[in-house]
Amino acid sequence: MRKTVALLALILNWAAAPLSAFEPVSTDSIFGKWAKASRDLNSWDAHFTRFNYDPTFNSNGRRESGRFYWNETGQAFYTIEGRDTIAWERGALLVLDHRHKTYMRVTAREILLAKTYVDQLATMSTIQQWLTAFDIHSFVAANLGSMDDVLPLCSRIDEREVQERFQLSCDVRDDTIFVTAVPKHAQDGDRYRQIDVQLSRDNYRVLAHRVTKPDRTSTVHVFEDACMNETRDDVDAHLHPLLIGFRAQFESTGDDGPDIQ
Repeated sequence: MRKTVALLALILNWAAAPLSAFEPVSTDSIFGKWAKASRDLNSWDAHFTRFNYDPTFNSNGRRESGRFYWNETGQAFYTIEGRDTIAWERGALLVLDHRHKTYMRVTAREILLAKTYVDQLATMSTIQQWLTAFDIHSFVAANLGSMDDVLPLCSRIDEREVQERFQLSCDVRDDTIFVTAVPKHAQDGDRYRQIDVQLSRDNYRVLAHRVTKPDRTSTVHVFEDACMNETRDDVDAHLHPLLIGFRAQFESTGDDGPDIQ
């Protein structure tokens, strides 16, 4: 418990620190070890504390608790206690709203076609067609298309892809490593101003994670109780939750998506 509190205090200071607060050092050795450690993972399951930071008012938002899981087959879930659950499997997406008892489910192909549907809004003649397209597009607009959209650089790392997309630097402090990733291209820059990852120096596992958006607000996750390469008994219940008592806000019509002319 003391370790968790101390780590959280460190991250709170980290969230408030200027983006250039850490002096970069050579990243080759550190990034290579981090990438190797991520390749050795078949699955990762951890609880987290999450909060948002707004530098304009120098304030931290409400702290929330949750859990993140992924495995090498592409299954994953991200849940905020009492609020939302997002589950991915083979590119398909399920979102549960626990407060309003609603759910939305969409296939991988529908996610790919979502923007095309929205481009056709002007030609749609019925309200139902518009709502169908809007619901599908909401997944893309909210950056929920994959687990890497929610927690980038937090699962398995592709070295070439990461180095092509981000300028990397790092700072080593005692038993902790801070890695900073700044987008090189507009596609990432439109979503992230900067991504910071705190690693354990002994095994290069992720301890904490911060995403800073273009408006300089940031979201911080502090991880604990991590389980690596083992499956907890309740994982399947999160990946395939019972929908009894939940109302469908949007339900997939098939692999080719809704019939929108």
